[in-house]
Amino acid sequence: MELDSQDIKHATVKSFVDEAAPGHQTCELLGLYGSEDAYLLAQAFDKVQQLQVILTADLQQARQLIADLQFYHHRPAEIALLPNWELSPYDPLTPHPELEATRLTTLAALNRGELKALVVPVRALMQKLIPRQVLANIALELVVEEEYPHAQLTETLLQLGYQPVPLVEERGSFAVRGDIIDLFPPDAAQPYRLDFYGDWIEKIRPFDSATQRSSAGNIERLKLIPSKEMILHGPFLNTFGQKLKARCDELELPRTERETIMEEVRE
Repeated sequence: MELDSQDIKHATVKSFVDEAAPGHQTCELLGLYGSEDAYLLAQAFDKVQQLQVILTADLQQARQLIADLQFYHHRPAEIALLPNWELSPYDPLTPHPELEATRLTTLAALNRGELKALVVPVRALMQKLIPRQVLANIALELVVEEEYPHAQLTETLLQLGYQPVPLVEERGSFAVRGDIIDLFPPDAAQPYRLDFYGDWIEKIRPFDSATQRSSAGNIERLKLIPSKEMILHGPFLNTFGQKLKARCDELELPRTERETIMEEVRE
């Protein structure tokens, strides 16, 4: 049986990539098995200039797809996962630090224009995000041989959502020990140790969170992104308080109830 040119065209990887190029509204492909969908998508990414957003039914499917895509694509760092919160908004629990770290790392890379493709479960697409301008403006850069008063730096870390702890082991935490500040940025593979002389940074060194021993090699600067999407410190807490007051006035709630809510938020 001979295949006509149309059948042969639809049987090649190149034809799929061509059909998925800008100018085509839809391109339907059936009969894929295993990681074939990831292989085809990875081939198509370089043909399209715009950011590609890939929706999945759930988080488990998204994690499998992102692993396959990063395996097939020659620049895996350009493909990222935006996981959904695994908790409902009013659950009396906090999200896992690794999940928070993944979301903020992805959002920061997206804001800097570093991504080629984004894998998103449907639930993540339906959930609110930290405002883009807040994410861009609240970041902090630490540079060796520059001055950072301890009290001011600690307050800034709190505003960024970093959690003060006795020992830094998880992402999004920091510890102050005399002239040393340890911190673990959410987008870093390992935590960092800041050695101070007074209020001046002398060294920035990576260290092992398991042994707490510093690693070889220093870096000159360290960029910190927020560790939480909900920032309720400083001016952001004031903004929240103003919006809460306006909403309570709309609902005609008494002042005592509004103050109770604010006190719970502060705690």
